[in-house]
Amino acid sequence: MKEYNILVAGVGGQGVLTLAGIIARTAVNNGLDVKSSELHGLAMRFGSIRTHIKISEKLDSPLISYENADIIISNEPLEAIRAMPYAGKQTIFVVDTKKQVPVMAYIDKKKYPSLKEIEKELKRVSKKVIFVNASKDAEKLGSAIMANTYLLGVLAKQKILPFKKEDFLKTLKQVVPEKSYNDNVKIFEAGYK
Repeated sequence: MKEYNILVAGVGGQGVLTLAGIIARTAVNNGLDVKSSELHGLAMRFGSIRTHIKISEKLDSPLISYENADIIISNEPLEAIRAMPYAGKQTIFVVDTKKQVPVMAYIDKKKYPSLKEIEKELKRVSKKVIFVNASKDAEKLGSAIMANTYLLGVLAKQKILPFKKEDFLKTLKQVVPEKSYNDNVKIFEAGYK
C-alpha cells in the first residue's frame, strides 16, 4: 500500500490538532498504521503549529521529509507558505483563505502578502492548490471554530486518501462533542460540496 504523508498547518486555536486527530483516527479505524508528530513553537494561541501524519500498513518514522508531503492542509494562508519546504510536485494544498496575521508581523511591521501572491508562490512548487473560505462558510453555517471540519470535507471530496466520506463521518461522531456533532456534519458536508 502507498504511504500517505499529510501535513496540517495553522496557528494555535484553529483546530489543527483536532483535524490531524480526526484524520489519524480515521486511518486507525480502517486498520492502518499511523504515525504523527506535532511540531510547534510557543504553545500559545496564534502561535505557528504543524502536525505531521503518515499513514500506511507499516511505518517507522512520524516525520515527513522535505518535498514528500502528499497533502498540506493549512488553516491559514501564510502558514501554507511556511509549510512549502514539505511540498513537491505531487502535493495538493487545501488552504483556508482567512488571514490570521502573526503577532510578529505586527511587531516587525511586515506586509502580509495578498492571497494572489500566496497562491502564485504555492503553485510554483505544487500541482494543485485549493483555496476555500472555510472560516467564512463555517461561520455562516454555525461557527467559524468548525472551519477545520469544513477543510476535512474539502479533503474528503478530493478522494486522495483511501477513505470514504462515511469513514470520516464515523470518526467525527467518535471525536466531536455530541452537542456539536450535527453542526460538524453540516459543515463537513458543505466542504465536501
